[in-house]
Amino acid sequence: MYGQDKKNADQNAQQQDKLSQEMKKIEQEMKELAEQMKKDQLQGEQKMEELNKEMQQEQLSRQMQQNEQQMKMGQKQSAKKQGKQMQRKMQEMAQQMQDLRQQMQSNQDMETMMEMEKARDKMLDLSMRQEQLWQESQETDPNSPHMNELAEEQENLKQAMKRV
Repeated sequence: MYGQDKKNADQNAQQQDKLSQEMKKIEQEMKELAEQMKKDQLQGEQKMEELNKEMQQEQLSRQMQQNEQQMKMGQKQSAKKQGKQMQRKMQEMAQQMQDLRQQMQSNQDMETMMEMEKARDKMLDLSMRQEQLWQESQETDPNSPHMNELAEEQENLKQAMKRV
């Protein structure tokens, strides 16, 4: 019987070690993804600043006023041409803003997904720790001093679950 318990304990230790290594890999991947998201966010902010500068450089509101004056003065051809240019430029800027908005939404969705994956991984880890604790408690004499340690570990798992 003791030999079987030792074999089970060794198998559990190997399984736990393997899971621990996998968890480290996942944590590293998440860290890299978080860094990429920060980089993407900075790029989004830079694009917004560039778009704002471009709007200021184009001075669309001033051009609109000029276009209005040209129309009042009867220069319809010139006003029409300038109006089409302004319209095209405003459509381009609107598209750039829409693209930027979609990129930012995608980044936010990615962040939410990462948070959900983190919570899932934590719950899986806690579940495995709970299973291991349960197995260990089944193999431990109820009057053993080790049972107090197991009870403390159970309380720690309970508190960790509240933080997920």
